[in-house]
Amino acid sequence: MWLDLRQEFEEDGALRDIYATEVDEGAWERAYQFLLAQPGLVFRVAGEESLVPPSAMAWIRLHETGSPLLQFKRGGIEFACHFFCNDEIELDFWPQAIEGQESLDDLGLFISELGRAARRDIVVTHENGPELRILRYDLALDHVVASIGTRDHDRAK
Repeated sequence: MWLDLRQEFEEDGALRDIYATEVDEGAWERAYQFLLAQPGLVFRVAGEESLVPPSAMAWIRLHETGSPLLQFKRGGIEFACHFFCNDEIELDFWPQAIEGQESLDDLGLFISELGRAARRDIVVTHENGPELRILRYDLALDHVVASIGTRDHDRAK
C-alpha cells in the first residue's frame, strides 16, 4: 500500500487529519478512554499543562475558556486531538512521520483501534479536507483501505 500512498505523506507544510463523524456522546467517551490509554499523554489548555478532565465532554466544554489539546506519540507518529466539537472526533499529525510501510501500518493499526473503540468509521485526510481522503477504516468490515480522493483501493493493512 505504501507505494500507492507515498505521495500523500510528502511534506507540504500541512497536517493530515483523522476524522470520525456523526459522533454521539457515547462514541466520544469510548474514543476518549482509548486515547487516555496511549503512551506519553500530555494535556494542555491554552498552552499550559493541565489535569486530565474526567470526560470527553468536559474537554469540549473547555473550548469556552481555552484551547484544549491532548498530545501523544505512538509508533513514531505524534498525534494531537483538539476536541473541537461534540459531533466529530478529529486528530492530526505531520505527514512526514509516515516514512514507509512500517509507519503506514502503525497508522492503520491506530485508526483501526480508534474506530473499534468509537464504533465508527475513521478517515485520514489532507488537512481541512474531509473530501480528500487518504485512508479509511471501515468498521463493518474491520478493514483499512487506501481511499485516495473518493476512490477506495481494497488493500489489507
